[in-house]
Amino acid sequence: MFAIQPLCGDATRNAAYNPPDSRLQSSHINSELPMASNDRVLPNFQRANVPLMLLWIPLTIGLFIPWWLYRQTRVINAHSKAFKIPGLLVHVGMVSWVVYIIIAFANQPHGTTTQSILTMPVEVQLAGFAANVIMLIWTMFVRVGINVLSGAKVDEAHWISFSLTLLAAVFLPVAPLYMQHKINSVLDARQAT
Repeated sequence: MFAIQPLCGDATRNAAYNPPDSRLQSSHINSELPMASNDRVLPNFQRANVPLMLLWIPLTIGLFIPWWLYRQTRVINAHSKAFKIPGLLVHVGMVSWVVYIIIAFANQPHGTTTQSILTMPVEVQLAGFAANVIMLIWTMFVRVGINVLSGAKVDEAHWISFSLTLLAAVFLPVAPLYMQHKINSVLDARQAT
């Protein structure tokens, strides 16, 4: 009755679907960006002193982390044609982190300076969990944006690893330190050429 016609004349094109190689996709994304002579471009990313950043995290009660992520997000969204970080994620991330800090301090017993998160009320624990999940998602978006703008490939030293970023964000709040170290190394490589 009805014969299935191939979509194009070549029968091999209609064979089983094979997904494209991911390296080709990432090089396609990076090829849309203007590259420097050494294939590294980080427009308006600035060098930062990583040990000093480590001091800023506890001194600002953790508010340094969303500020750093926000700063990098602005650069990524301004200069990347291929990758944008959603504004809603940025706003929800900032607000949730600040609200969590306020709730955590409001629930401190009088006369104490610190309290374990495990001994705080459940609503404080849930607020902290939600804020940390949102911050983790935002951190991963920033990681991808920096990799796209730098033109880094998976097997290169400048690549910001998913697993190391995840470890740095979950177990210690130092993912911005790891990513800033990678930004600094790209800037150093660009200055060396």
